[in-house]
Amino acid sequence: MFKTKEWKICYLSEIMGSYKDVQIIFKNLPCKIDMSSGRKKYPYDDFGCELYEALVGEKLGDFLQIKKRFELDGVISETITLKGYRNIEVKLMLKRVIDDETFYYEVGEAMTDALSKAGIKV
Repeated sequence: MFKTKEWKICYLSEIMGSYKDVQIIFKNLPCKIDMSSGRKKYPYDDFGCELYEALVGEKLGDFLQIKKRFELDGVISETITLKGYRNIEVKLMLKRVIDDETFYYEVGEAMTDALSKAGIKV
């Protein structure tokens, strides 16, 4: 017969992704893992969108603030909490200051790269 998948919530200690001028590191990122196959997926629908929105829409502020923070030491660290999961630590590094449109695009691509490298599927 068919075997029911047993999904369990786990937290990834550290994953990293990058795209052009942006590098991102996530610590304590939640995901679901299939206990029989080891396949990983988002802990819930819209997780990726909510994670991106929480970071760029809520935590980072407007682009002038972001630019100032990067000019100080090239790194921004934030903590994000989504739907009762443990806090997710996020570290953003920027090789050089870029314009706002490019920055937001590259953050999204770096996030996608990190999730992909960790084997997390939608």
